Amino acid sequence: MAAFASFALAVVNPYFLNVFWQIPDGAQVLAGHIPSSVAYAISSGPLVEQEWLFEGILAWFVRHDAYGSFVIVCALAAAAAPLLVYAAVRAFGAGDLGAGVAAFLLIGARFSASAVRAETFAVDAFALELYVLASGGAPG
Repeated sequence: MAAFASFALAVVNPYFLNVFWQIPDGAQVLAGHIPSSVAYAISSGPLVEQEWLFEGILAWFVRHDAYGSFVIVCALAAAAAPLLVYAAVRAFGAGDLGAGVAAFLLIGARFSASAVRAETFAVDAFALELYVLASGGAPG
């Protein structure tokens, strides 16, 4: 249920304020230039950007008229987050109820922001890392 709710909320709210400058930044990344400032968006000094990969991928999808597909990819990542959190909490020894509550708490992030953000993938990566650590390390 938490995964479905996260997916639905991500599809319903596919825009975030930063997208308007992340697309041109991503176009610069695709052209081989890492932006050092965003003069057209903020005037607070040099940009310490940590979303180059996300912005490059976003710009690639936009360039190919596939922003809707990118929204679906982000929505699937948002839907994966509660599942990964559930698995991680269970791996740490919590019961079904505790893991379910943790998974449902993650849905609150979908109410406050769009899934079209680099942080959506960061939450998945962090939950996956917790799961691997709680499971006793990487398989193999």
